Amino acid sequence: MTTKGASHVTAAFAAPVALSAGSAMAGELVFAEDGSATQRVRILPMGPFQTRGKGRYLVADLAHAQAIVATSAAWSGSQDIPVDYDHQIIAALELKGKRAEASGWINPASLSAESTGIYAVIEWTAEAADKIKTKKYRYLSPVIDHESNGRVKAILNAALTIYPAIDGLTTLAASASLNLNQENPMDLTALAASLNLPATATLEEIMAAQLAQATALSAAQANLTALSTALGAADATTALSAATALKATAAGEAAITQLVTGLQSTVNALSAKDNVRSVDDYIAAGNITLAQRDDYVALMATDPDRARRLMANSTSVAGGELLGGEKPDNTKITALSAEQKQVATLVGVSHDAYLKTLQDQQEAGQ
Repeated sequence: MTTKGASHVTAAFAAPVALSAGSAMAGELVFAEDGSATQRVRILPMGPFQTRGKGRYLVADLAHAQAIVATSAAWSGSQDIPVDYDHQIIAALELKGKRAEASGWINPASLSAESTGIYAVIEWTAEAADKIKTKKYRYLSPVIDHESNGRVKAILNAALTIYPAIDGLTTLAASASLNLNQENPMDLTALAASLNLPATATLEEIMAAQLAQATALSAAQANLTALSTALGAADATTALSAATALKATAAGEAAITQLVTGLQSTVNALSAKDNVRSVDDYIAAGNITLAQRDDYVALMATDPDRARRLMANSTSVAGGELLGGEKPDNTKITALSAEQKQVATLVGVSHDAYLKTLQDQQEAGQ
């Protein structure tokens, strides 16, 4: 299942060096000794917004904004989101021989959904920071993926630009009309299948299923807590044992047996799925490799805190490294290995998209 419809829209900078605390659009430039700088910026506003020559787009509510953040982070993977100049990335994709130069980088972890929109912390290069400070560039134009009705799906990258398209809009403007009409190769089929959803499930349906699963787990745990309290047991395990002992004499023997079996099965099934998902998230983030998956899934079942601690502290697989941990040679990657295909399927990304990511990483590392 792939998605279509990429466009770019532009958020304006106002007084980038020292903004008032009440500005909802951009934070103060914080300079480092080498001249680079960081800045917190609102990339997209909450609600509908009109663009010049392209129609309307929408960030419906906080839940929708959170979905955009999650999808954007999944799209980026373990790599930072690039910010270029004047959409050079688009030109490089469309015209061979063109190059794109970074003006800054966005760590996907800095993306946040708030009541007024989606924010990110941009790490500007020294050159870009100087251009912003001297007002040679004043606007940020994020490239977005969206539904045909204008509902925003993800932030793919962004650019510094000089042309705002909506007069008088202080929090967001759109750049000139441009529709990439390109495939977004994010494949949600594998993720949908893991949740017993059809291959045609949308991102919103997948997120709703994940929320329902988490809610069911919380409800099951709440039921176990209530059972523990009713039986005066110190924990759920003791409560289950006590309830099992009661069934021999209690009038509701069948009901108690059903309750115990049902609660235990629900907790076990949901916990197992949650454990596998946690391990897969660390694989997708590059902390561990696919070969370690079964070992960490088993450890999650017996000591989840230790498993998460080990995975979180594992050395990340750098963008230019192979899955085996060795640095690549200068031979261009032209096809995925069997293990790389498994990783792509596991994290819900198409093989073509993952191959393109590895090729980009290899080129960037040269």
